[in-house]
Amino acid sequence: MHDDLAPHYDELFDDLYDVSFICATHALLEILENLRAPPARVLDVGAGTGRIALPLVEAGYAVTAVEPSRGMRERLIEKAAAEGRYIDLRAGVVPDALTPADLDFDLALLAFGVIDYIVDDAAAEAVLRAIAARMAPGGLCVVQPAPKQFMRSGVELGTHYRREVELRWTGEVAAVKHRVLKDKQPVAVENLHMRYRSPAAITALAQRAGWQVQEETTDGSYPTWVLARAAPL
Repeated sequence: MHDDLAPHYDELFDDLYDVSFICATHALLEILENLRAPPARVLDVGAGTGRIALPLVEAGYAVTAVEPSRGMRERLIEKAAAEGRYIDLRAGVVPDALTPADLDFDLALLAFGVIDYIVDDAAAEAVLRAIAARMAPGGLCVVQPAPKQFMRSGVELGTHYRREVELRWTGEVAAVKHRVLKDKQPVAVENLHMRYRSPAAITALAQRAGWQVQEETTDGSYPTWVLARAAPL
């Protein structure tokens, strides 16, 4: 997923969303800094090209980033090298990408809609439960599901990029056809699945995985859930 899109991912979002994209990223960084100051250990699940992982490293956090897409990992490595940053990058998904030594994280993130790609509730619960088992005492997990208004069919146009999205819903799960063009030339065609979860569903999912909702806030774009361990697992 996202291998073909990866070389264009940052340019695409800058072109289509410009200031709002930057503001949401900075707002999430501020939320995280208020929760735990550097040099806290952070687990970034679904790190992509490093949209939040690299600013966290720059701010002084120790970041372990997990990303299943080869293309996204390659782009993250390129960006980290260009900035002279070190990031502990893992291929795959949680918990398989982690080792027994990966413990005592102070913060964990499923930012910018990552949870929506885990369409199976049992799988999502397993991910959250595995994260809970690796947190330091008092550790927090920040989850950002996409709001429903983001999950719609349509066409978005920037200066260079055109993004076409078609969703077909079956209950809460959408089959997504995602087509991206740059200067009228196709650069990526993706067939994905995403799941919308209501606030009540997010709360129930978190509770089943051993978390409780500590706070509900927003980065200006995504609803942002701050989860605390409900009890030792």
